Amino acid sequence: MARASSSKSEYLWEWKDVNDSVYTWKPYSKDVQKKLETALNRKQTATFTVNSVTYVVHVDRTPMVQLNTKTKYRREVRRRQGKFTHNRIEDQWQWVNDDNRWADYPADINQQLTAGKQKKMTSVNFQPTEGLPRNYTVDFEKMLQINLKTNYGREIRCIPVYRQDAIWQWKDDHGSFHSYNQECQDLLEDAHRNGKSSLDFTVCKRDYSVDLVSMTQTRKGFGTKRTVIRNAHSKYLFAAL
Repeated sequence: MARASSSKSEYLWEWKDVNDSVYTWKPYSKDVQKKLETALNRKQTATFTVNSVTYVVHVDRTPMVQLNTKTKYRREVRRRQGKFTHNRIEDQWQWVNDDNRWADYPADINQQLTAGKQKKMTSVNFQPTEGLPRNYTVDFEKMLQINLKTNYGREIRCIPVYRQDAIWQWKDDHGSFHSYNQECQDLLEDAHRNGKSSLDFTVCKRDYSVDLVSMTQTRKGFGTKRTVIRNAHSKYLFAAL
C-alpha cells in the first residue's frame, strides 16, 4: 500500500547510478542521509547496510565514493545544499531475473511482500498471475525468492521509491516534450528555487542557455530556440538507496 511521507533538509546526499552510459543522481534514504552528514562532520567514513549488503562511503575523498563491500563496486557520491523535499510513495520489491538485472515485482505481489514485511513475517508465499503456474516463497531473512518445486533461489531486495517535486522538459520540432537528464533537472530546479532568471549549461559539448522567465532554451552559437516547461508535482519516480 502506498505511503505518503515527506522529508525536508538543508542538504541532500546522492549516489550516482549509471545505466548504459546514462547516469542519474539518486538520493539516499533519510537514515543514511543522517549517517553521511555525521561522518562528514567527524571526518570519518560512513557504514550502512541495505538488504543485507553493507556499504562504506568515503566522505573524506574527492570525489566521494561509495563501496559495495560484497561486489567491490564503486559509485560516486555527492552532497548538495539547499531546500530539498522528496515525497515517499511506496516500497518497490525487486528480484534478479535471468539477465542478472533487477526486475520489479508486479503491483499485486509487491503489495503482498510489503504487507508481509510490515507484519514482521519471516516469509510470504505467492503465485504469479501471468505465465506458467509456479509457486514461490520469499524468505525475508535470507532475502531470497525460492521456487518451491525446484528449490532454486534468486536474490531479492526492497527499495524505497520517491516522487520528484517537478520535471523539466524541452519541446522538439514535432511538438513532443522530452525530459532533461538528471543533472540538468537538478540545475534547473535549483535555479528556479533560487529565483534566477537564466541558466547556462553544457550537454554533449553543446552549450545552452535557458531563460527561466520566458521559459525558452537557446543553443549558443546557433540561436535555435525551444520551449521549456516545468511540470510540478510530477509522478516521475526514482529510487533511493
